Amino acid sequence: MTTQRDEHNLHKLLRLNKQDLDQRQSRLADLQAAHASAHASLDWLAQSVRQEELKMAQQAQPDLAAMQGFSAGMDAKKSALLATMETLAAEIDEARSLVQTAHQERQKLEHLLDRFQAEAKKKAAQKEAAAAQDIFARMGR
Repeated sequence: MTTQRDEHNLHKLLRLNKQDLDQRQSRLADLQAAHASAHASLDWLAQSVRQEELKMAQQAQPDLAAMQGFSAGMDAKKSALLATMETLAAEIDEARSLVQTAHQERQKLEHLLDRFQAEAKKKAAQKEAAAAQDIFARMGR
């Protein structure tokens, strides 16, 4: 009876582990998407700076004050994007570690479940063999 309850509890733990693993993988995917988006924004920012510099170079009387203000704003945005990407990279590393831990937990639970099932089969076979011996013993009397 306890073995059945233990096996049932292991199945429950496996279901919970699967939900946890799914959530962790989803979080990892979200972080990776955010990192890719920040990287794309950084590329877009660099392209915008190049375009603005080309426009300024083509002007007969470039507005240096406007260019300095634009440049300062772009530098601030670039710094913010780089900081965001760094934070996201650290969170991605942590999320990967959590996913790996959940996978390891799942493997352990599956191993325990396999052992419980093998033990249950062994006990059932022993019980069947004992019942068969009992029947043969009664027949032999």
